[in-house]
Amino acid sequence: MRSTRIQYVLVVAALLLLGVAPISAAAPSAHPTVPPDGVAARFDIAFEFEQARAIADAGDVGGPPSTAQPAATTVILVRHAEKAADGDPEFDPASPADPPLTATGRARADALVRTLGEADVTAIYSSEFARTRQTVAPLADILGMQITTHPAGDTAGLVQRILADHRGGTVVVVGHSNTVPAIIEAFGAGTVDAIEEAWEHDNLYFVVVEPSGGARVTTLKYGAPSRQ
Repeated sequence: MRSTRIQYVLVVAALLLLGVAPISAAAPSAHPTVPPDGVAARFDIAFEFEQARAIADAGDVGGPPSTAQPAATTVILVRHAEKAADGDPEFDPASPADPPLTATGRARADALVRTLGEADVTAIYSSEFARTRQTVAPLADILGMQITTHPAGDTAGLVQRILADHRGGTVVVVGHSNTVPAIIEAFGAGTVDAIEEAWEHDNLYFVVVEPSGGARVTTLKYGAPSRQ
């Protein structure tokens, strides 16, 4: 197991040198024109690299550690997929404040399964709205996991809950255009560009919170590119 991880780190390092790297949070405007599977592969590289790094930090590479060290906590955040608006067949005038996903949104939810289905997810959170729950429901179904609902307006409480209950795990959080950047900042990972409310749904934010409390964020893309 350890030798496999070491080999994987070497492969990843080579790929990074060749330019196969995640999209930096410092340059979120970069939209690579690659198919969804390519985006998924790009995410897999980043995820395995972080996992291997966490194992190395914990002392699992090179022999048994003398003192076990806590692992980093990985938080993967996405905005909900495309929601129905007035005039869309899925839109329900009786519930205008809580619209469901469109067919395009449901396709994006399926893309999330392909991207994160093997990411060793340990917990799934969403806000109380239909569009966030529907975005992550296919992933939860495939993994046989429950979706934990947390109020969209309670950013501080969500961060505290994740760090208290899932430290060292991999947590998926589905939020909104105005809450996802706030959650990232609350973890101490800095700021990311504002998410365009009208059309931007394809960002995937990869936050790593170190045991020491330091955090960083990497921005990736998944599924079909969002279009204005």
